[in-house]
Amino acid sequence: MRSPSIARASLEEVAAAEGPRRLEAAYGVALAWDMANRADRALDTLAPLLRSDLGEIGPAVLETYAAIADRLDERDAAGRARARLLTDYPRSMEAAAAATVLGAPQEGETGPGAIAIEVGRFTNASRARALLQRVRRAGFRDARVIQRGEGPSRTWAVRLGRYTSELAARQAGLRAERGLGVEYRLERGR
Repeated sequence: MRSPSIARASLEEVAAAEGPRRLEAAYGVALAWDMANRADRALDTLAPLLRSDLGEIGPAVLETYAAIADRLDERDAAGRARARLLTDYPRSMEAAAAATVLGAPQEGETGPGAIAIEVGRFTNASRARALLQRVRRAGFRDARVIQRGEGPSRTWAVRLGRYTSELAARQAGLRAERGLGVEYRLERGR
């Protein structure tokens, strides 16, 4: 609708009722607030939804919440929404976009050299490949297995990717910790 206030009024009635489309209507109310250039009200409308089971509408709600939180300079809230998106809906298009945002270097945060993130080291290549599959399903498309050493001391490490800033690397590492239950380690200049 071209009139956010008319749309919002209609959707608020549905959102207030305990019907099957309550979540979708509340999401529509938030979109109407955003269309009316009231991002603060949109975020306030979306916040209570995050405390419920979002079902099919979850990826859209979380992506919208993160985008609006970014615009309002609420980076922590945006990061939490994206982390939940990656954890709860890892195969969604919205999760792929969130992985890109979380992995992108932030302006002014670049430093010398590349920083790699290692999330597991194994003496068995098949265990490393199994973790690699999980990591890629979680949205880390650049992940790979790196062989280290030779002979009996040979190991295989799972690396998420390379980042140009420590902030971006730590964000990706934290996302992997939360979403995959692994610990991460930063490696500089490798």
